[in-house]
Amino acid sequence: MAGLIQSEINKILTGYFKDTQYTTPNNLYLGLYTDNPLAGNKEASYSGYDRIPLTNKMGSPANGSITNNEQLIFNEKTDSGSVNITHFAICKNNTKGDDSSILFVGEFVSPITVEQNYAVVIEAGSLKVIFS
Repeated sequence: MAGLIQSEINKILTGYFKDTQYTTPNNLYLGLYTDNPLAGNKEASYSGYDRIPLTNKMGSPANGSITNNEQLIFNEKTDSGSVNITHFAICKNNTKGDDSSILFVGEFVSPITVEQNYAVVIEAGSLKVIFS
């Protein structure tokens, strides 16, 4: 489950109550993190890793939330060793390491250990974004 970060909530509220236009991003991307994305510099950096686009991969919003309607598949890890992924973020761009683009953050129920030749797969219906 992911929640909108405070700075984005403030921008939306400013748009509603201060007559300032809130501009939504054109595309959204999902990134993997080794710790809380808001702690800075925690994005996965293994060989093969890239943020993945979420365009047209989410269902219709209902009751203040939206869920992925298809599998979300990251590239395989191509280097040796392992990486523990504990968090994810939905970002405004696909630039790895750009923490300023984070919109939503969430924590996986259980850490994901990524080994060489392993691709992280998030099954349809498993990524839920809540606006509250």
